[in-house]
Amino acid sequence: IDENKIMGYSMAQYSSQRMYLLNQGINARLDPKVFGETGKIFLKNIQPKTSVFLEAKEGNFCTINLYRKAEFKEIAIRNKYYGLRKNAVVMENIKY
Repeated sequence: IDENKIMGYSMAQYSSQRMYLLNQGINARLDPKVFGETGKIFLKNIQPKTSVFLEAKEGNFCTINLYRKAEFKEIAIRNKYYGLRKNAVVMENIKY
């Protein structure tokens, strides 16, 4: 990975040792595996003792498994978060 090139983006909200990952995206021309690598770079730069939270669509196994590999744990379900029949899986990673 060339850390000097823009590969994607992350939007987050910080609040006293809590961070909410609101949105992420990568360049569509890149290998999907790069997303996991960019995630590691992102997490590496977070302050210690910070809890990172995010939501993923329930049933989006590729995304959920990607976050599991980054040591996120499923902590809750938000019913109808994405619409009538689309729940969200809330995940957390605690940066030590």
